[in-house]
Amino acid sequence: LYDAWLTAIRALAVVPKGTLPSFLTDKTGQDLRLNTIAAAYGQLKHNYVLVAGQPYAEFGCEIPDGYVEPVPAAYKALIEYAARGAKLAALLDSSDRTKVRAHFERVGQVLRVLLAIAEDELAGRPLSIIQRRWLGMVAELTVDISVETTGHPPMYTGWYFDLFYDREADGMRGADYIADYFTSQEGVTYVGATAPRLGIFVVDAGGPPRAFVGPVARAYEVKGPLDARYSDETARTLARRDEPWAAGYTINAAPQPSSLQLRYDVEARQLVLTSDRALGPATLKLLDHHRVAFNTVRANVRKGETRIAIKDKRIAGLFVEIGTFRDFVVTDAYGQIQGQWGKPPPE
Repeated sequence: LYDAWLTAIRALAVVPKGTLPSFLTDKTGQDLRLNTIAAAYGQLKHNYVLVAGQPYAEFGCEIPDGYVEPVPAAYKALIEYAARGAKLAALLDSSDRTKVRAHFERVGQVLRVLLAIAEDELAGRPLSIIQRRWLGMVAELTVDISVETTGHPPMYTGWYFDLFYDREADGMRGADYIADYFTSQEGVTYVGATAPRLGIFVVDAGGPPRAFVGPVARAYEVKGPLDARYSDETARTLARRDEPWAAGYTINAAPQPSSLQLRYDVEARQLVLTSDRALGPATLKLLDHHRVAFNTVRANVRKGETRIAIKDKRIAGLFVEIGTFRDFVVTDAYGQIQGQWGKPPPE
């Protein structure tokens, strides 16, 4: 019934063939029809408010360029790994009922593209438009319209998700793990990883120098006692992880304010900053849904509450800069912004 009603509303936009009075053939008539559509759609949503879910907007982005880490030997070895996996899957499941063979074949296709791009990079050739577009489609969450429901679930696509057997469960799983690799009377030695860092790289090959931002694996080593071995769960609480090799390519994060709380008062159109002490000059960049700054405001953050008037309603995120501290927060589904750094300010 909802679908039939919505179809009727959409049909209001169809211009009928035949003789029409003049007031329905100009822009005024079109606006009148738009008014009817808006009223009808509002009535539909009002009647089905507890049945038909509404869409929620998230950030979108366009990736104009990309760079593949040039390790062709590793890609070739992984292509062989995928080929062996596909061959074994075909022997064990000739009809590919489990879709394991399709998984390995898909992984092999992605790796061959990455290899071709890496070889072009090493040859000093700029990437083609097709290559850049392919890299730009690294991950995308689109609506799965094949599911017959009014609130469609997301569909995980892009070449990143192509690398996983289960796109959602495996592709969205946390990146942290730990494994022991050596045991002696003195203890157990482990190697593991935590959530990736974001790295900024200046690429000065295959074109003019340009900056790229991408994830960097965060590996570590740790030693533990013999009587209780670490698991993925217990490793998350480790107080110390050794990664001496990372010292040359990482910098320490800027210290957070001891106590800073930020919220966006939608009704008053004000940013409200609450601090336990005076923080001095602050730069606040208003972001659109592409995380691109469209306006910049500056204020002096005092002890207690500081309010900053915001005229534009399009705000979808906020970049905060106070001294050496920089961070950003985004709006939730209701247009609210909440940010907290350090300890909560005293009441």
